[in-house]
Amino acid sequence: MKNNSITIKQQEAHDLPAICRLIEEAFASVQESNHREQFLVTRLLSSPGFIPELSLTAWIQNELVGYILLTEIEILSDSTSKPSLSLAPLAVRPKFQKQASVPL
Repeated sequence: MKNNSITIKQQEAHDLPAICRLIEEAFASVQESNHREQFLVTRLLSSPGFIPELSLTAWIQNELVGYILLTEIEILSDSTSKPSLSLAPLAVRPKFQKQASVPL
């Protein structure tokens, strides 16, 4: 029986090329995409809002199957500024998309 349990890990620097390939693959058939999401990630990783603990990879055995990045932002209004988090991107390898559940 194949072990399909997912392991979530903080991104490591050497993961970036695999993350970029995963993002390209995940957005390849998305009509609304400009197919440049992987470049957004490289910019966000060097931005002031980057929080290393919120750049997460998902693995099944030795295969990278998902990625999520949350960065710090501020929501501004006329009178206030509220710190928040922005989610972008969230990418899942296509063969694992549209599944009701995956064991953790």
